[in-house]
Amino acid sequence: HSIVPVKPALVSLISKDYFLQNWSGVRQDVEVSLLVDGEKVKNEEGEIQLTDYGVSGICIMQLSNLVIKALDKNQDVNLQINFLSGYDNAKLLSKINQKPNRSLIEIVSGIVNKKLAHIILELGKYKESKMWKDLNDNEQQALINSILAFNLKVTGYNGFENAQTVSGGIPLTEIDLKTMESNIIPRLFFTGEIVDCHGDCGEYNLTLAWLTACLVGDYFD
Repeated sequence: HSIVPVKPALVSLISKDYFLQNWSGVRQDVEVSLLVDGEKVKNEEGEIQLTDYGVSGICIMQLSNLVIKALDKNQDVNLQINFLSGYDNAKLLSKINQKPNRSLIEIVSGIVNKKLAHIILELGKYKESKMWKDLNDNEQQALINSILAFNLKVTGYNGFENAQTVSGGIPLTEIDLKTMESNIIPRLFFTGEIVDCHGDCGEYNLTLAWLTACLVGDYFD
């Protein structure tokens, strides 16, 4: 049998950005897009967990298999994070302009966790005490964009010990999917994670293990 290289799947992602220690512990519902070599590949929604090594959470794990494949090809991988799920630039601008006489730290920390607010303003080189009304249109749009399209460069991923499942293994083309018997060696059967198949979060991988085992059991029943 041939073997598709085995990799962690449904796993958290690593970045080397300098501010990670400062946002560790923050959780927030987000929309996140995966960009590979600048092209948007997939979108996910859900709770993100900001960590001292990068990012985790179900929405991140759902993207991890594509991230790992891209990194293994030495492609450029970035996450574009919308920290205010359901908002676009126009909607957020309208909301902020309802109360323009506030400082930038008051505004941004009212939208995201204060740890994250400090980072967003620092990255944009904004003075926290500056008033929103004193920003010109371009500055306002740039700040809004940093909240709704925050960029994080991904440089790696955690290992098998942190993964919910694995990708790779015996190719499905080499298996009779009605019985899970090898197409190459009679009476050799495969179940669960040894097969090159995995699903999203939500117990789909446990289901795969049980169903493939049931198919083999039915064959001998």
